[in-house]
Amino acid sequence: MKCSLLGLVGLEGLTKRIRVVVFGKHPTTPDYIEEIGLSTPALVQAYKLLFEGIKENTTGSDGWSGLSNGQLIGFDHKGILDLGSDIIAVRIWPSRDSTEKREFPLIVCVQCSAAPLEWVLGEVLPCLDGIGETLVETSSLADVMAHVRDLERHLNERLRSDRPKAGPCKSYGEALAQLAQLPELSAEGTDLVRTLYHISERDLLAKSGEPFLVRIPLSKTTAPRSVAGWLRLLRAKYGKKVPLIGIWRNEGSWLDLFIGGLLPRQLYCIRVPAACALATSIPYPIDPGFWARYEQILKRARSGLQHR
Repeated sequence: MKCSLLGLVGLEGLTKRIRVVVFGKHPTTPDYIEEIGLSTPALVQAYKLLFEGIKENTTGSDGWSGLSNGQLIGFDHKGILDLGSDIIAVRIWPSRDSTEKREFPLIVCVQCSAAPLEWVLGEVLPCLDGIGETLVETSSLADVMAHVRDLERHLNERLRSDRPKAGPCKSYGEALAQLAQLPELSAEGTDLVRTLYHISERDLLAKSGEPFLVRIPLSKTTAPRSVAGWLRLLRAKYGKKVPLIGIWRNEGSWLDLFIGGLLPRQLYCIRVPAACALATSIPYPIDPGFWARYEQILKRARSGLQHR
């Protein structure tokens, strides 16, 4: 059974470029907040991916309930769903219902139409950081609605004020050159090559069309740049039709990248550090030809950037 509607904020403004939806658990209700009111296909897709995945891992016999506290980390996650035509920013906080059950979080999704990825990472996600505790501790759903309306209004005003423009679409080589500068990856390129090789190996295993997961090191000081870099690289590799999803814990040290979509069982890993190895730690015997292609692409990209 689900309780009273919170649903989509901003139904009256169909021309708005930013829409906000809230779902999950809240202390004012004994069950999930009603999800009715999702009015865009992108938000419906985001809701299904996150709600169904978290619910399966919360209630299923093979999920988080069988793990000890030492094996499990709490909810405090950020995410980007790059659906090709729309980018959705995600923030997940620990929450509870009115019966004090704390297994399921409170989730906010922000659909950003026509907003560049870097702007979403640099402006939208920091705004969400500031409202989590407020939303969880409000005394009524009406107050939650008011806070989220304010958030949506602020983000739309900021979008109109900033008028952010997406830069030119980065080529695979340009995205690669930017990633090579990240401090969490080894300077000599080994970590980056191992990750690219891992992606190519998983790609072969996933040729049936099933989404696959890659875990990558993340530095909290460069997280927005790192997330943007990996999503740009994968978008250049796979084109616009392949969904790309990045989820990482606030102040965490890794990024979980889901390529091709997201299966409910795959969300298990976002709370379990031991569930997946870092791609940089997998001891693949790298084919010399793969190394040579990487170095050639990187050299051409760096040369092109220097002459711009």
